[in-house]
Amino acid sequence: MKKIIFTLLLFQVGVSFAQSKKEQIEILNLRKDSLNNVLENERKINTLTLQEHKSAIDMAQNQISLLRAEVKKGNDNFDQIKQENVQLKSNLGAQLNEINDLKLQLKNKSDVISSIEGIKGVDSKIGEEKELIVKFTNIEFGDMSIYIAFEPVSSAASAESLSFAYWTWEPGPGSIEKEMEDFDESEYGALYKIKIKYSVVKDLEYQGFEIGNVETGLFHCTWVLTKIEAVQ
Repeated sequence: MKKIIFTLLLFQVGVSFAQSKKEQIEILNLRKDSLNNVLENERKINTLTLQEHKSAIDMAQNQISLLRAEVKKGNDNFDQIKQENVQLKSNLGAQLNEINDLKLQLKNKSDVISSIEGIKGVDSKIGEEKELIVKFTNIEFGDMSIYIAFEPVSSAASAESLSFAYWTWEPGPGSIEKEMEDFDESEYGALYKIKIKYSVVKDLEYQGFEIGNVETGLFHCTWVLTKIEAVQ
């Protein structure tokens, strides 16, 4: 009898222990499922957070790219405007230089006109013309010029010889020779009919073989040969 009772007690304890183990397993499974749910929720939250952060980063990078493009565009515009300003300054400087040159030319011409007008005011012979029969008497070849001399032979002319340099030698239409170099010593004594005009000419100064004759800016009056013909 005692054995039966002991056996029953062991069976009851075993059943109780089995039930307790089962309950513990179920509790552990519930806790595991709860933990898995928590982890899954945390995973979802983290995934959403990462997606939000990535979206924010992408948006920031896009904004940075747009700002960089705007900055580059602004720099390009600035460089273009800077180059245009440099070109405008260069053009303005060139125009100012041209204006100054034109002013200087105008002043020089005004001075020339004033000088010529002043000469005309005191020399009444300016513009006077003569026709003379002359004898070719001399030709000189200098470093930078040629001088040709004639001696008047007509009864109405004085015995004073006439000398012409390249700046007073302007034979026009109808002249037998227009270049001074076409005359030489072999023609000494030849007679010519010349036309001369009393004119205002530029004053020149000889400054050596390499430089030659240079205009001084002054003027003087002299006879200019305007036509030369052979005497038959």
